[in-house]
Amino acid sequence: MHDLEQLAKREHLILGLIYGVILALLLYNLIILLALRNPAYLWYVLTMAASLVFIASMSGHGFQYLRPDGPVPTWLDRITLPILVSLGILRFAQELLFTRTTLRIAHYILNRLYRGLPAGPGGQPGRLSQ
Repeated sequence: MHDLEQLAKREHLILGLIYGVILALLLYNLIILLALRNPAYLWYVLTMAASLVFIASMSGHGFQYLRPDGPVPTWLDRITLPILVSLGILRFAQELLFTRTTLRIAHYILNRLYRGLPAGPGGQPGRLSQ
Protein backbone atom coordinates (compact mmCIF):
# COMPACT_ATOMS: atom_id res chain seq x y z
CA MET A 1 0.00 0.00 0.00
CA HIS A 2 2.93 2.31 0.65
CA ASP A 3 4.03 2.14 -3.01
CA LEU A 4 0.51 2.93 -4.19
CA GLU A 5 0.36 6.03 -2.00
CA GLN A 6 3.71 7.23 -3.33
CA LEU A 7 2.56 6.66 -6.89
CA ALA A 8 -0.63 8.63 -6.23
CA LYS A 9 1.34 11.48 -4.67
CA ARG A 10 3.73 11.57 -7.63
CA GLU A 11 0.81 11.56 -10.06
CA HIS A 12 -0.88 14.45 -8.22
CA LEU A 13 2.38 16.40 -8.21
CA ILE A 14 2.87 15.96 -11.96
CA LEU A 15 -0.75 16.91 -12.69
CA GLY A 16 -0.39 19.93 -10.41
CA LEU A 17 2.66 21.04 -12.41
CA ILE A 18 0.74 20.60 -15.65
CA TYR A 19 -2.20 22.61 -14.29
CA GLY A 20 0.18 25.32 -13.09
CA VAL A 21 1.97 25.64 -16.43
CA ILE A 22 -1.30 25.81 -18.37
CA LEU A 23 -2.72 28.35 -15.92
CA ALA A 24 0.44 30.48 -16.15
CA LEU A 25 0.28 30.40 -19.97
CA LEU A 26 -3.40 31.29 -19.84
CA LEU A 27 -2.82 34.30 -17.58
CA TYR A 28 0.22 35.47 -19.54
CA ASN A 29 -1.67 35.35 -22.83
CA LEU A 30 -4.70 37.01 -21.24
CA ILE A 31 -2.48 39.97 -20.34
CA ILE A 32 -1.11 40.04 -23.90
CA LEU A 33 -4.70 39.87 -25.22
CA LEU A 34 -5.72 42.86 -23.12
CA ALA A 35 -2.67 44.83 -24.27
CA LEU A 36 -2.74 44.02 -28.01
CA ARG A 37 -6.43 43.26 -28.66
CA ASN A 38 -5.40 40.61 -31.20
CA PRO A 39 -8.20 38.05 -31.81
CA ALA A 40 -5.65 35.23 -32.09
CA TYR A 41 -4.84 35.64 -28.40
CA LEU A 42 -8.53 35.43 -27.53
CA TRP A 43 -8.83 32.07 -29.24
CA TYR A 44 -5.58 30.91 -27.65
CA VAL A 45 -6.79 31.86 -24.16
CA LEU A 46 -10.14 30.15 -24.74
CA THR A 47 -8.39 27.04 -26.07
CA MET A 48 -6.04 26.92 -23.09
CA ALA A 49 -8.99 27.31 -20.69
CA ALA A 50 -10.87 24.50 -22.43
CA SER A 51 -7.71 22.36 -22.35
CA LEU A 52 -7.29 22.99 -18.64
CA VAL A 53 -10.89 21.97 -17.94
CA PHE A 54 -10.53 18.94 -20.23
CA ILE A 55 -7.37 17.70 -18.52
CA ALA A 56 -8.91 18.27 -15.09
CA SER A 57 -12.03 16.34 -16.08
CA MET A 58 -10.12 13.46 -17.68
CA SER A 59 -7.90 13.06 -14.62
CA GLY A 60 -10.93 13.16 -12.33
CA HIS A 61 -9.85 16.26 -10.45
CA GLY A 62 -12.42 18.58 -11.99
CA PHE A 63 -15.46 16.69 -10.83
CA GLN A 64 -13.76 15.50 -7.67
CA TYR A 65 -13.77 19.08 -6.41
CA LEU A 66 -16.74 20.59 -8.26
CA ARG A 67 -19.23 17.71 -7.93
CA PRO A 68 -17.84 15.23 -5.41
CA ASP A 69 -21.07 13.27 -4.90
CA GLY A 70 -22.49 13.44 -8.41
CA PRO A 71 -21.67 11.30 -11.42
CA VAL A 72 -19.62 12.72 -14.28
CA PRO A 73 -21.88 13.44 -17.26
CA THR A 74 -20.54 11.51 -20.25
CA TRP A 75 -21.75 14.16 -22.70
CA LEU A 76 -19.54 16.74 -21.02
CA ASP A 77 -16.50 14.69 -20.14
CA ARG A 78 -15.98 12.67 -23.32
CA ILE A 79 -17.80 14.62 -26.02
CA THR A 80 -18.23 18.34 -25.36
CA LEU A 81 -14.82 19.24 -23.90
CA PRO A 82 -12.73 17.63 -26.68
CA ILE A 83 -14.93 19.34 -29.26
CA LEU A 84 -14.45 22.73 -27.55
CA VAL A 85 -10.67 22.26 -27.52
CA SER A 86 -10.68 21.27 -31.21
CA LEU A 87 -12.85 24.20 -32.25
CA GLY A 88 -10.64 26.59 -30.31
CA ILE A 89 -7.57 25.22 -32.07
CA LEU A 90 -9.25 25.66 -35.47
CA ARG A 91 -10.22 29.28 -34.79
CA PHE A 92 -6.80 30.05 -33.30
CA ALA A 93 -5.10 28.68 -36.42
CA GLN A 94 -7.34 30.80 -38.65
CA GLU A 95 -6.57 33.99 -36.75
CA LEU A 96 -2.86 33.29 -36.37
CA LEU A 97 -2.29 32.43 -40.03
CA PHE A 98 -4.56 35.18 -41.43
CA THR A 99 -6.25 32.60 -43.61
CA ARG A 100 -8.99 35.01 -44.62
CA THR A 101 -6.54 37.06 -46.69
CA THR A 102 -3.52 34.83 -47.29
CA LEU A 103 -4.89 31.30 -47.54
CA ARG A 104 -8.41 31.59 -48.86
CA ILE A 105 -8.83 27.88 -49.63
CA ALA A 106 -7.58 26.90 -46.17
CA HIS A 107 -9.91 29.49 -44.65
CA TYR A 108 -12.85 28.04 -46.55
CA ILE A 109 -11.98 24.48 -45.46
CA LEU A 110 -11.46 25.48 -41.83
CA ASN A 111 -14.76 27.39 -41.80
CA ARG A 112 -16.55 24.37 -43.20
CA LEU A 113 -14.96 22.14 -40.57
CA TYR A 114 -15.80 24.65 -37.87
CA ARG A 115 -19.44 24.69 -38.87
CA GLY A 116 -19.57 20.90 -39.17
CA LEU A 117 -20.24 20.96 -42.90
CA PRO A 118 -18.48 18.89 -45.52
CA ALA A 119 -15.27 20.50 -46.72
CA GLY A 120 -15.08 18.76 -50.09
CA PRO A 121 -16.04 20.31 -53.41
CA GLY A 122 -19.67 20.05 -54.32
CA GLY A 123 -20.80 19.56 -50.74
CA GLN A 124 -24.14 21.13 -49.91
CA PRO A 125 -24.74 22.63 -46.49
CA GLY A 126 -26.18 20.08 -44.12
CA ARG A 127 -25.52 17.11 -46.39
CA LEU A 128 -22.47 14.92 -46.64
CA SER A 129 -20.70 14.95 -49.99
CA GLN A 130 -20.35 11.57 -51.65
